[in-house]
Amino acid sequence: MREEFEHNITQQIFVSDRAWSKVRQAKEETIRIINIAYQQCGDDTSGTVLSQQIFETISKLSHTPSDEAQLVIREEVRRLF
Repeated sequence: MREEFEHNITQQIFVSDRAWSKVRQAKEETIRIINIAYQQCGDDTSGTVLSQQIFETISKLSHTPSDEAQLVIREEVRRLF
């Protein structure tokens, strides 16, 4: 996830500082969700079980971190067009 984020970091030149900050925050919160799920599963858990735990953890949230970032980006695009 971190590598993909770094690979796409050039995208920040196309959005405002506020939007880019929200994207960074969404990345960090997503990593936090994955780490929480991993801690609940343990070291010997399969990837399938871990992914199920991640989805279970996300399902308890009122919204995902990426939902918030997308909202900010969409608002920004609407203002431009």
